[in-house]
Amino acid sequence: SDQNAGHKTPHIHPTLRAFRQMLEALLNSHAGEEPGDIRPFGSGGTVTGTTSPGYEAVRAAFESSFALNLELGAQLVIYQGEEKVVDLFGSNAKQPGYTDETLQCVFSSGKNMESISVAMLVDRGLLSYHEKVSTYWPEFGQHGKEAITVADIMRHEGGMPFFSDPTDMDNPDKNKIVTEEVVQDPDALDKIIEGSGLWRHPDGTSRLYHALTRGWIVSGIVRRVDPKKRTLGKFIQEEVSEPLGITYFCGIPLTEQSKYSYADMTQAPPVYNMAFEVIPAMLGVGCPFLASTIKVMGDKSNSMGKPVVSWMKPPPTPAFNNTPLGRLLEIPSAGMYTNARSMAKVNACMANGGIIGGVRLLSEKASADALAGLNVETDPSLKLTSAFSQAGLADMSTVSSPLVDPSINLHGFFGWGGWGGSISIWNPEKKLALSYAMNGMSNYLLGGPRYVTLAKALKEVSSKL
Repeated sequence: SDQNAGHKTPHIHPTLRAFRQMLEALLNSHAGEEPGDIRPFGSGGTVTGTTSPGYEAVRAAFESSFALNLELGAQLVIYQGEEKVVDLFGSNAKQPGYTDETLQCVFSSGKNMESISVAMLVDRGLLSYHEKVSTYWPEFGQHGKEAITVADIMRHEGGMPFFSDPTDMDNPDKNKIVTEEVVQDPDALDKIIEGSGLWRHPDGTSRLYHALTRGWIVSGIVRRVDPKKRTLGKFIQEEVSEPLGITYFCGIPLTEQSKYSYADMTQAPPVYNMAFEVIPAMLGVGCPFLASTIKVMGDKSNSMGKPVVSWMKPPPTPAFNNTPLGRLLEIPSAGMYTNARSMAKVNACMANGGIIGGVRLLSEKASADALAGLNVETDPSLKLTSAFSQAGLADMSTVSSPLVDPSINLHGFFGWGGWGGSISIWNPEKKLALSYAMNGMSNYLLGGPRYVTLAKALKEVSSKL
């Protein structure tokens, strides 16, 4: 057809093509869809909400993911200054009842809240990025961790991507495993952290992504410097969420959970993943970034694959996060629940120098300092080069990896993203803040095709500001 003119179609081995056609027909017969329409999350969807003039490209990008059947439920909110210029949500027939207020787990996008909390404590003179953790938490300073600073922890350079046994640090069977019971006992959790060794990659690099561990270490620090001795989850609720009037939780009490609606985090069907993503990628006819992701995550020596918690077994699934217990526990680095409206309001506060709607979370200097002290390192566990600030926020213009499409790099934006695809970023120079949350999970490291489309539209918009 004319629309395909000029586009070179990659050669697909006939056997693979026949295999994919067979599976496509099978999947479509179950989904009740026409052949050729199969995508991971069913058919289409409806997008609702408002878009200010000049942001039409962003709305079109958001809508395109629904048109391609890549979404179940999703939300997108952008602030410019204190004005909400994009406020959208969408869902398809497989995700009934999804609204702009629906909560979902945003996984590592919640790490931004750890950074903001630390920045607030620094602003109050209770903490210093450059001080050793053991200054505030003496028991932490053992088994090689004596010189680790607060900034080291925030930049994922604290040597604790998992909690190792200091007597046998290279034996994953000896790792100190965090259970559901331990998470509910902060003292017991702190004991595990204190007794853990400092583990470095064989090549000597200090950057190793603390996927689950960073938030619990931060919570232990917060409990010692906060005058009220609150956990990180309590601090966030009382010092960030309540003042801003947002629904952003690190631990939702069981008695409060019925007040909110949730969208279960959902991975694409295994048959779809294998037939349309994994096998093509590994045969060199699919996405090269996904192929690299599969290879890296399948490396048994990768620190990302070392056991940390009792509820996550390979291959990882979000099943625990979809339960009342999963929502109850404070799992800061990989278990916060929110919507895009709430994430974007926090981000807008940071983009505006620590204030929004007359509510000041931290001083203008402290919000700028949270982005300072950038350190560029290559993380061998993710094969990812990036700059993290002293508060643990990534400079999104520096992300480079064979696992990540380079078009997601955004000059002037800081923040991070979460497992499955959520994104939470802001640009203090342009006073722009964006948050994207969803419950249909992709297989990519940072965002994937949906975010690539959004990032391109955001670049177009921000270049005109």
